[in-house]
Amino acid sequence: DGNPIQIDLFENGKICRRNLYDDRGFVSSTILFQEEKPVRQDYLCENGKWKLRCYPEDGHVEINPEYPDYSILCADREQLNRFSGLRYDSMDQVVCEVLAAYLKLTDRRDIFCVAMQEQHVKLLRELLHGKMHGKQTILSFFEDRYRVDQHPEDRDILNKVGYIITDSQENTVRIGTGTGNRKLPVMNIPPYDTRTDFGISQQMSVQKILVPVDGVEEAVFCEVIAALGKYLTTNDKARVYLFTRQAEYDRERKLLEQTRKSLKDSGFPEEWAAEEEGGFISENELEQQTGTVILFRVTQCVDELAVSRCVREQRVMVDMRRRPELYLQIMALSVGIPQIVSKRTQFVRHGKNGCVLKDIRKLPDVLHYYLGSMTNWNDAVVSSYRLVKRYTAEVLLEKWKEVIDSVG
Repeated sequence: DGNPIQIDLFENGKICRRNLYDDRGFVSSTILFQEEKPVRQDYLCENGKWKLRCYPEDGHVEINPEYPDYSILCADREQLNRFSGLRYDSMDQVVCEVLAAYLKLTDRRDIFCVAMQEQHVKLLRELLHGKMHGKQTILSFFEDRYRVDQHPEDRDILNKVGYIITDSQENTVRIGTGTGNRKLPVMNIPPYDTRTDFGISQQMSVQKILVPVDGVEEAVFCEVIAALGKYLTTNDKARVYLFTRQAEYDRERKLLEQTRKSLKDSGFPEEWAAEEEGGFISENELEQQTGTVILFRVTQCVDELAVSRCVREQRVMVDMRRRPELYLQIMALSVGIPQIVSKRTQFVRHGKNGCVLKDIRKLPDVLHYYLGSMTNWNDAVVSSYRLVKRYTAEVLLEKWKEVIDSVG
């Protein structure tokens, strides 16, 4: 949205303060440093006065005696409470007290949907299933945010909840395997809905290949670049776009350096991933100046709107990560582009709207299958749109209604 997120202040070349902004547009907290080490974090009111003061050395929290109250809004009820003390041993104690006060305002028929994460589990055990027992709960599992198989001590919680929601079939299977209980009330409801959105890749003179690279192992990255380099020698219309969600200012440079090294090691020209120095230079201008066309580019998409714009221009997506990004798969499915992945997912039907590729060396052949024939590409698009109907907003809402009716 163009809003600042963080501003660091320096004195004599050393950081002395860090201001953090939230989406309300003002400084929500500030961290003070001494000798470049954080010594205190103040959580601020809108007027800039501190409400909570946290000390990282031992984690204790102090309450400003001039502002000892906090407001709770539950449904149409608002209540002003006073902190029980002016000092807490940890921020966890503060959160527990405020959440407990909130729960007292809720109705016994209310249902709580809890995103499973290590910190949340502690609150779930102490409040919803402890002091405030009897609260109906739904647990939500998203990607690798919380692995049941890595927390056997929390398996009893799953047996007490009304329902479990997972973002993927993979997580559904993992929960059944990790708990040893395949009769748990579990339903797979992706957090993103599909929307039929015809892409514009057919209107473009080049065939864009989207390659997500965040989290890709170095060996796999090198192998993918080598396979793509081989394919590019057979298709002068193809271009590779390395997709990243990371917003670091030097992310593009580092990715291109890594790409150039992989190209060189595989016997392909490093210039295929050359940086565009001196501002933006169009591909045609670069070709006229140097005789080299840039075949590998980096596209940084931090927010979902940028992802949507990017995916609509792609002709095919190649995601060789162990765990493809859920939102990116949903977008590719909505736009209808073929997806080439390294493992089976519920959003890719092998031989239909994409390909499950175990051997990266065969990537050139798979790309030729989709980019060398409009018939094969169109068949994948049709298969995508058939699969889209399973994950529309209407279908997902019906699943949520079924879960809530079951719990309530």
